[in-house]
Amino acid sequence: MSRKANHRIDYDEDYYDYDVYDDYDAEEEQEGYGKSTVVNQSRTKPGIWRCSICTLDNDDSFTSCEICGTVRASSIDSHSNGQGGRAPFEFDSPSPDDLVSAGKTSSKINSKGWPRGFRKINIVRKIATTFGADIFQRNAQGKGSFAYAWVMDESSEERERGITMTVAVAHFNSKRYRVVVLDSPGHKDFVPNMISGTTQADAAILVVDASVGAFEAGMDGNGVGQTREHAQLIRSFGVDQIIIAVNKMDVVDYSRERFDLIKVQLSSFLHSCGFKESLVSWVPISCMKNQNLVTAPSDVLLSSWYHGPSLLEAIDSLQPPVRDITKPLRMPICDVVQSGASGQVLVMPIGELATVRSIECDSHKCSIARAGDNASVSLQGIDLGHLMSGMVLCHQDFPVAVATHLELKVLILDITMPILIGTQVEFLIHHAKEAATVVKIHSLLDQKTGQISKKAPRFLKAKQSAVIEVVLDGVVCVEEFSECRALGRVFLRALGNTVAVGIVNRVIEN
Repeated sequence: MSRKANHRIDYDEDYYDYDVYDDYDAEEEQEGYGKSTVVNQSRTKPGIWRCSICTLDNDDSFTSCEICGTVRASSIDSHSNGQGGRAPFEFDSPSPDDLVSAGKTSSKINSKGWPRGFRKINIVRKIATTFGADIFQRNAQGKGSFAYAWVMDESSEERERGITMTVAVAHFNSKRYRVVVLDSPGHKDFVPNMISGTTQADAAILVVDASVGAFEAGMDGNGVGQTREHAQLIRSFGVDQIIIAVNKMDVVDYSRERFDLIKVQLSSFLHSCGFKESLVSWVPISCMKNQNLVTAPSDVLLSSWYHGPSLLEAIDSLQPPVRDITKPLRMPICDVVQSGASGQVLVMPIGELATVRSIECDSHKCSIARAGDNASVSLQGIDLGHLMSGMVLCHQDFPVAVATHLELKVLILDITMPILIGTQVEFLIHHAKEAATVVKIHSLLDQKTGQISKKAPRFLKAKQSAVIEVVLDGVVCVEEFSECRALGRVFLRALGNTVAVGIVNRVIEN
């Protein structure tokens, strides 16, 4: 039975070393492969169209949704003048935003290949699901601003709770790049999902709420907001380019003083996380008012003092990392679905061989996927029940290491309880997650020189760097950081908070 797995191909990433911590067309069913299932395909009865906002099946004679009032595509004016019906940038046709206007529900878009000369860049976006909201014809009744977030938040639970819970994907072409947007959750309960998105990113857009009190809560670290933790996690996975999009500037009347205050307070923290000032861009925006997203702001309250790039221009100023394509194949699995959808790959850690039937990059069929691509791979010869996220596809002649006992070099974050021998933590690496126990604390490290400053300390506290050993409850696919950075960066979490970030220094038990 054929299976389809979504992956991110990783050979190696040209990011800084550990010093940062211091300073999918399903094919026809084929005989022998069982039934095929096409996921996320919208099905409606004849004479019925489905509202993408509230998912109600409306009679074909209705021009707008009976429940929420969303206008059907055929009744929408072209809006050739003004900004009311224009998207802030052009998505692939159809885009996620177009799907909302057209009364469709699927975000699995049949994307075209990007033009020659385009380079590809993956951007993780932290809780920015209102981006592009200005293309809606009207505000969905009773939904408030959450209705706009439904462009990316498709599951019923996400829509009911009004928060992003999983990583959603969208694509568009800018002047310079083929951009893949990974919309990651910002709520603290879904930080592991955010980590899954961050591992695939080349750059990040950190969306900050400019309204009074909201930014301060995000920087608190102990409140509702997660700005501090997200910034730390983004940098600890090697993402060194970041755009700070200060959103909801309309709420504060496009105040320059408010923007400058946020910039001063946040820039100091970003510097402590290891971000270089030259690689941080600051862009004031209003997604709801379509200000400074694609072109210069039209509101005089903002244009009178801000003369920098728009958000799209800031994206075009990013530089894609150099990728080493000479190293052995490493493809972490982030999701597994059944498909009806060349070669063989080894699935680790289970050690089973599977045959690659087809490859898709950004919903576009291709014959090859390269380092940095987000690829969907159809496999045959392996049981679906044997596959899960966190496994890794690799070349059978170059298998990835699997281990339960690791030596880590870590940076302790803002913790209130010290880390001791015997402390139990949640161990996260690429798309894998396992329970783990700290079994040994080797030494403290000087944060400036990286040299040992104290051997065998009894405990670890906030802001300390150390070498420790952990034993996992189950095996994970892992590489030493010096061999493969994408499979060598780790996070340790406890009680719902990230307590340490680090790298795999040595695989003790292979």
